[in-house]
Amino acid sequence: MRLKIKLRCKDLRLPLSYKHILQATIYSMLPRDTIGDFYHNQGYDIQEKKYKLFVFSDLYGSYSIQNKQIVFKNEVSFSIASLDIEFIKIIYSYLEMNRSLYMNKQCVEIDSFEMNELPYFSGVKTVMIKTLSPITAYTSKDHYFTYYKPSDDEFEELIINNLEHKVKAFQYPIDEIVFKVNDVIYEKKKILYFKKTMYVAYQSEMRVQVNFDTLNLIYLTGLSAKGSCGFGMIDVKYEKDNVHL
Repeated sequence: MRLKIKLRCKDLRLPLSYKHILQATIYSMLPRDTIGDFYHNQGYDIQEKKYKLFVFSDLYGSYSIQNKQIVFKNEVSFSIASLDIEFIKIIYSYLEMNRSLYMNKQCVEIDSFEMNELPYFSGVKTVMIKTLSPITAYTSKDHYFTYYKPSDDEFEELIINNLEHKVKAFQYPIDEIVFKVNDVIYEKKKILYFKKTMYVAYQSEMRVQVNFDTLNLIYLTGLSAKGSCGFGMIDVKYEKDNVHL
């Protein structure tokens, strides 16, 4: 399930690299001693890797850049998604019971929020996906990272491997992972930081072939790595009725 949250603010000031702050705001809506502790400190394990299995978007709203800070004028919105329905239900309940959130020690008022789900389709479909937060896809060896952009041949394989690990970690019932990049319409390189760690990431639009289960997994956990750090959230645009049954 996915939540879109709209907030009212007055000159909300954040560092240009604000992903860790937005993540902290999300964690603040979870009970610390139960699910909050699990997602913050544990997650789902597979092959010595941990997967939090949630993703969030960038912040959207009218802004200016002042003194190496991003300043949102009066409104800001973002989305959160998770494969774990309980995770989203707890946040939804928090939003119902509270009028405000704190972001970087600044109070922002909860304006509205809504739940969204991906419409079901059968077979394999061609869709356009657009990043709501940049994608980071990489391999590592001996502490050296090699990053890949969506138009690279290796990108598709990395996505499939990541999805397979998420399926195993969550024990998610899925018959087949189907993901093929048909065309990359747009990609823009971004150098981003999560706390003090640098990542190479890409804003992108691409045309892909997927089945529903695969697209829903991406919709709820992000495309490739570091979804819980605010990388890889996508939006979906259905292009054609070329469903193969």
